[in-house]
Amino acid sequence: MPDIAKVRGARKGLLPTFVEPSLASPCDKPPSGPRWIHEIKQDGYRIQARVDGKDVKLLTRKGLDWTERFQAIADAVQALGLASALIDGEVVVQDAAGLTSLNELQQDLRESRQDRLRYFAFDLIYCDGFDLRPASLIDRKSVLQQILASVPPPICFGEHLEADGSTVLAHSCRLGLEGIISKRKDLPYRSGHGEHWLKSKCRATEEFVIIGFIESTAAKRSVGSISSCSPRASTRPRRTHASPSRSGSRIRSSAIRRGTWRVPTASYREAATHRDGRSTSVSTAGFWRSIKKCTQRRTAARSPRDSRNLG
Repeated sequence: MPDIAKVRGARKGLLPTFVEPSLASPCDKPPSGPRWIHEIKQDGYRIQARVDGKDVKLLTRKGLDWTERFQAIADAVQALGLASALIDGEVVVQDAAGLTSLNELQQDLRESRQDRLRYFAFDLIYCDGFDLRPASLIDRKSVLQQILASVPPPICFGEHLEADGSTVLAHSCRLGLEGIISKRKDLPYRSGHGEHWLKSKCRATEEFVIIGFIESTAAKRSVGSISSCSPRASTRPRRTHASPSRSGSRIRSSAIRRGTWRVPTASYREAATHRDGRSTSVSTAGFWRSIKKCTQRRTAARSPRDSRNLG
């Protein structure tokens, strides 16, 4: 167990009941430079794990108690043996291709299934009597990584990469991931939106065949849901369902009738499948290995003058 008192900026204090989470603001291009680190953007539920002795609570981003829904995660957090802590992370379910899927997570919740749950812990807000919010992100993550060093699933450390943001995003999109979260590693924990956390999403587009759609009950001349398939996603087109609200924009039924509607590929899990139908495995460890290899090749190819311009 690391000595929390030695963490620069750590201060003694009472365990908070709840801390408003830090939230990422959207950006068109991911930042780069020595002050930024990048993490995979997960597709799940943001959860704070609060440990107070033997009492463990899992709190949503609004402070709701979801401990019973994720009891397997709560039991794993209790097994860490921490006297008191507040961990920030995300509960997810990974699909067959290794991608996190909110749809599958919600399905598991409906079925009271917990064997596939994973908790990606990426920040440590409080630990063993010390408030770590004033400490830098990189120091908080260092302590968290030591705590989780030999911990088996369902708890996983949320890895990060100190590399060119555009390179990390490009690899994420190529592997069918939703995008990345870029964070200032030198700043304290800040609640709410701001320039300290930025999210970059994959914007690739694809054409899909519309099999049918249901009119929205909430807005006139809009679509509530569609049923579609991508002929190029596999040797035999599969039927897939998509909710327009997940793409972030309202879909007009007239656009579908005219055949002019296009959707982001990242909204569909076919993005993780080769055109010949082979599945792409995108495990977290494999993702970081591929990024690091590419970054090392790029660094070796740069001249000293190029390297000075990275920040």
